[in-house]
Amino acid sequence: MSHRLPPLPPHPDNAPWSPNVQDADAKRLQAHIEKATEELLPILEAFESHAAVEHIPLPWLYSCTEAVGHLTVGLCQAQEVATTREETNVAYVEPVTVVRTGKRGRPRKQLNPQLLAEAMQSQRRMSLTKLAQLMGVSRPTLRKQLVLNGVYSKFTSLSKSELDNLVKHFREAKPDSGVRYLIGFLRNHGLMCDGCGRPCPYLDMGLHPCLMGLGPIISL
Repeated sequence: MSHRLPPLPPHPDNAPWSPNVQDADAKRLQAHIEKATEELLPILEAFESHAAVEHIPLPWLYSCTEAVGHLTVGLCQAQEVATTREETNVAYVEPVTVVRTGKRGRPRKQLNPQLLAEAMQSQRRMSLTKLAQLMGVSRPTLRKQLVLNGVYSKFTSLSKSELDNLVKHFREAKPDSGVRYLIGFLRNHGLMCDGCGRPCPYLDMGLHPCLMGLGPIISL
């Protein structure tokens, strides 16, 4: 008997079956195995014990037992294949690759550019300090790798009046919101402040120091 289940019939909408159906996941196969061993085998044993009284043909009973045995073995083999397939479909991303140049000093660390680009997306709200800690490198090393891979965004030029207009618009729309909500508002516009220390007239406290080191930055 094949170690795989028979191919699936055509989908009613001529569309591909979902991966869960196509791969015959191991849990469903395990349920079928339990049905065969816990329900079919007791029935066969009962037939055998009453075969003489009920005039059950033994050749037929033996053929049924053999068929159930083949079915159970086939399900177990299909379950093993499905489990192996699930494990092999998992891709592990190496965030840091150590490059040994043969020169004196520590080996060079190369950061995964795709991972950097994903981590630095604005919706991730990932600070450079936090990302450096997660990747096990220093902040200067991370910044250098971001620049080399074209991921790091340079400061965007924005005048103080333009920033004040943004803050004023936010305060008019949400007068009861504080600094944290303002930070989220600026982030949604892809903007951050570099902490120049100049106060914003629309906040009770200095705005710019509150936004230091939080990602792509506005240069005032």
